[in-house]
Amino acid sequence: MNDVSKVQDKSDGKEVEIVSFDIEGLPHSSFFSEVGGCILTFGVFDGLIPGQQNILKHVQKRARELNTVSVALIFRPRPVETRGTIPVPYLTAQDETIRLIKALGIDYVGTLNFTKEIAVMPADQFLAQLHQQLLPRELWLGPKAQIGQGALGEISSVKGIAEELGFQIQVFKEEITSTWKDTFYYAFDRKEVESAEQYLGRAYRLPAYLTQPFTVDHSLGAMKQFRAVTPDLLYIPPDGDYLVKIHAAGLDDLPPSPLFQSDYGMLSITTSRIPNARPRAVLTSHAHPGWLERFVYLEFVRAITFSLQQRWQAIVDYCGTWEAHEETSEDNEELLDPVDSNKAQDVISTFLKFGHKKTPKMYL
Repeated sequence: MNDVSKVQDKSDGKEVEIVSFDIEGLPHSSFFSEVGGCILTFGVFDGLIPGQQNILKHVQKRARELNTVSVALIFRPRPVETRGTIPVPYLTAQDETIRLIKALGIDYVGTLNFTKEIAVMPADQFLAQLHQQLLPRELWLGPKAQIGQGALGEISSVKGIAEELGFQIQVFKEEITSTWKDTFYYAFDRKEVESAEQYLGRAYRLPAYLTQPFTVDHSLGAMKQFRAVTPDLLYIPPDGDYLVKIHAAGLDDLPPSPLFQSDYGMLSITTSRIPNARPRAVLTSHAHPGWLERFVYLEFVRAITFSLQQRWQAIVDYCGTWEAHEETSEDNEELLDPVDSNKAQDVISTFLKFGHKKTPKMYL
């Protein structure tokens, strides 16, 4: 819950109520007082593309120059979603975003529960609360950043407000806009997975839960098909067939099986004509014993756009022959660890609803 506190409005001296920020993952304000403040930046950081990484690296470098700590504040949900718009699926889940930011050397990463009250908060109140909790020495923003509503939230006004509070607003020279995301989506629309990977700065991976398989008989070899269930608010590429690499993953009471074997497969994505229906994803590959009713990460390698016969042949080429895995499945069948169905159902339900916040741990 957001707490309500009072501050003095500099314009008329009256006390006004403001909402105290609900921030997860950061130390108490007393810590920032002890270390002499921080170098701060904030934003949604969905996807954590190379441009966003450059921003964070600069904040980290600047903190080292001033002998203090670097802080990144993530907004969840997106500010625009507080206006009642339909949530757009994320490219990176909240916990994955935090991991990626920390890997860049940022000392502390927090998540701000961005509420409707915060969305309509004037810039002076927003910055006052930010200063009270994090004591920034410098706040780094993009050249078109807007804090709150109205002219008071524009960069020129925000700089003056920050100076009165005792810290500096610094503006990045490199402008980061939403066009990168359009380019990423455009690449996937054209089935150019390699180009999408370049725009994202890494391979796109989607966490999924594999259901029990059913057999597919084909002249090129016996394969299996799994329903790949994915979180409601994580991005699924457009309809089509994709070559994917399958990585082991575990979540809560469903750890990866000790028998898990990484492999390749074909992920077929189709969307129902029912309005707002979630795309259906089916994975075709060998049925390794460690895959059954388990979490995995599906890493997109490339689109498969040729004929059906060529699609099957491509999967066989990448996966090898079914017979090579058949013996392993029979020999290790008794080693399969049982899964509590009730616990599994709870974990899966949570995964579908909150998988954009907490994702399975991937095991390479």
